[in-house]
Amino acid sequence: MNIAKRPVPRYDFKAFGEAIKTARKGRKESRKKAQRRDAILNAALKEFALRGYDDASTNVIAREAGISKALIVDL
Repeated sequence: MNIAKRPVPRYDFKAFGEAIKTARKGRKESRKKAQRRDAILNAALKEFALRGYDDASTNVIAREAGISKALIVDL
């Protein structure tokens, strides 16, 4: 086989770059999600220790964690 006659492969470097950015973004989001989850758990433990399970407030937990109340349900 003559190497000179083989077609040169064409790479879409722009698409490759976008795929790399997307992969990196996913890791950042996962790290951020883990940090939020840890903040919620720490705030919840503090609230449960102070008030007990029955009297704990999700509003206080969200405020202490620095997130919205809706995000507690999402995570």
